Amino acid sequence: MIADTEGENADFAAGPEYGMNTLDSLRAALSSSATGLASAKKIGLIGYSGGAIATEWAAELAPTYAPTINSKLVGAAMGGVLVDPAHNLHYVEGSLSWAGVMPMAIIGVSRAFHIDLTPYLSEYGKGVYAKLEKSLDRQRARPVPGPHLGAQLAKPEYPTPESIPVYVKTVNHLIMGTGGTPTTPLEIAQGALGELEADGGNKPGIGEGDGVMIAADVRSLARQ
Repeated sequence: MIADTEGENADFAAGPEYGMNTLDSLRAALSSSATGLASAKKIGLIGYSGGAIATEWAAELAPTYAPTINSKLVGAAMGGVLVDPAHNLHYVEGSLSWAGVMPMAIIGVSRAFHIDLTPYLSEYGKGVYAKLEKSLDRQRARPVPGPHLGAQLAKPEYPTPESIPVYVKTVNHLIMGTGGTPTTPLEIAQGALGELEADGGNKPGIGEGDGVMIAADVRSLARQ
């Protein structure tokens, strides 16, 4: 079964919503006679990248949000894990391939948490916002090669996303491990050498070793 993790409004990158949608989908699948899953005793979760967001948050929220589902979980496997989305936006900023994720995340999170970030956007940022509001497509958001999309999106008085208080307050809710502790076993896979995907590994504090650090962060959740 594949859940509609982003929901009806395509709330891209909104981790808690991904998790709840996944658990709701499991409830529905087990409750419907059409699926033939009513007698299922064991459930496994698996996801990569965006699917990893849904997998980890479902495992994290299940003990409190869906205890019946949690009692059936036998494991959760994930790869390309987005532990701290705000941190990762700095990693992809300026890349030729992934920089478009930044406006997608801003729009998706704004929708999910019912906040308005448009007052902080530059004219260019508002144009990108309008282009992507109805269709979250990373390729459509791709900037001209070279520039840093974050600096382009916001007004000059907001040089970094962290200079916008409502943004900081919101993205802090997206950090894995803040919503609960998984009780099911986790398998986490994270690769290094992001420059092979046009995400340079030469930024201070992030890069080639970052994948190992992220995986270690999530593994620690299972030991709490």
